[in-house]
Amino acid sequence: MIRETSKQTLQQLGHIVDDLNPVRFGSTTLAQALSLLAERNQSIYKVETSCIVKGVDLRFDGLLTQNLYYVFSEALKNAVSHAKPTYIIIRLEVHEATIEGSVENDGVLPSSNLSVPSGHGIAIMKYRIEMLGGVFEIFKKEKDTIIMQFRIPRRLNNDQSHARG
Repeated sequence: MIRETSKQTLQQLGHIVDDLNPVRFGSTTLAQALSLLAERNQSIYKVETSCIVKGVDLRFDGLLTQNLYYVFSEALKNAVSHAKPTYIIIRLEVHEATIEGSVENDGVLPSSNLSVPSGHGIAIMKYRIEMLGGVFEIFKKEKDTIIMQFRIPRRLNNDQSHARG
């Protein structure tokens, strides 16, 4: 009994550490961190969660990686907490000039008015993306599909111009 409780506590602590510092010492890419996030989400919340990553050169500077990870993480938490979906799809696409990401789910919104999404989590996601020079939106694709989507300009690792001071 004590051994099992200790094991569960260590596992939960590991999840907390992953959430706080998903990309440790440059040894984990954003793609790897998102895959682990999807696995954890599925394991904990029992919601089918997949992660699709496309593109090349998926290593970004720490600021960009952390901010994008937190946007994806918050979008997953919002979906599970508010939309009650049966599936969630995380997408990251890296192009030559842009980085695009989305979180799609088949849940329902707490209100039928999607035109003015609100809440602290959404405001923080929007702020993070705009801080990186990007655009952020939430929309309904079909009757039962909600998508959080962003697009930011692609920069070189040594380009710090996206960090607002």
